[in-house]
Amino acid sequence: MLTLESAWESEALICYDGYETNPLPPAVVAALRYQWAANPSISSAFAQLHAAPWNIATELENVFLLSKIPEPIQAATLPASYYNLIYFDAFAPEKQPELWTEAIFTQLYAAAAPGAVLVSYCAQGQFHRNLRAAGWHTEKLPGPPGKREMTRAVKRG
Repeated sequence: MLTLESAWESEALICYDGYETNPLPPAVVAALRYQWAANPSISSAFAQLHAAPWNIATELENVFLLSKIPEPIQAATLPASYYNLIYFDAFAPEKQPELWTEAIFTQLYAAAAPGAVLVSYCAQGQFHRNLRAAGWHTEKLPGPPGKREMTRAVKRG
């Protein structure tokens, strides 16, 4: 939602690919929608985002092209040097260890355009080591409320 809001503000077209194997149930989506109830445009966009079909690029609000892909990232064929920003928001390494490997970050590095940024709420040391082994330049940043630190990684070049 924050990316969509940013697209509105900048009037830039954003193409957003979301790889998701465990989408939120409709009841949870409905319960979360109240957060944006004060802004009808955002509330409507939130509903559209979650109602968008899978495997079909869907334009939202004339500034956001959403592709929801029901495929695990490790099995996906990602386009080379394509992504400018990667939100890596997998569950914690102890919950989904298969998503926190050097091989995954090598795959994402190949899919990242030069200068691309990968961000994650995770700040674990092994995560940073795996990112660096895959070629990323990493740094720890202050985290959001409730998290001391988060990670930003950049593909230099």
